[in-house]
Amino acid sequence: MLSALTSRLAHSRAARRLRRPAAVAAAIMAALGLSAIAALAMGVSLQSPAFGPSQAPAALSAAAVAVTSGLAGLAAWGLLALLERATRRPRQIWTVTALAALALSLGAPLSGHGISGTSRVALACLHLLVGATLITLLGRTTAARHEAISRRPDHQAGQAA
Repeated sequence: MLSALTSRLAHSRAARRLRRPAAVAAAIMAALGLSAIAALAMGVSLQSPAFGPSQAPAALSAAAVAVTSGLAGLAAWGLLALLERATRRPRQIWTVTALAALALSLGAPLSGHGISGTSRVALACLHLLVGATLITLLGRTTAARHEAISRRPDHQAGQAA
């Protein structure tokens, strides 16, 4: 019985090691796909809005979209890993935090000046797409409750004593 549980835990950790980078890659690919559709099929010029009086809007390249999406994915992954080690309910806390971060991130495309309404909508859709992809796919990789608790440092210290 114990060996079956240990084997299942090892398998779930290995699968999680593969699914998390795949989730980040999926978010990057989704963002690149949507930006290509917006630019090529719909003729939308993706630009980052200007925020200061002396700033001008900046064009967003595919590389900028990929890097930004990747950094968001890595930050989400890192927070999830940290919460799995430090809390008893990592998935719930991470999901609420990720939704709050997504809501806050919408402030950038919806504020500022110097870009068209279609560019704002496209940027907001990019934020929503990347956020939904990461929240859905990374959220599915959270450790089971007993595994998360068994990996907590205070739990391991209690067993050693």
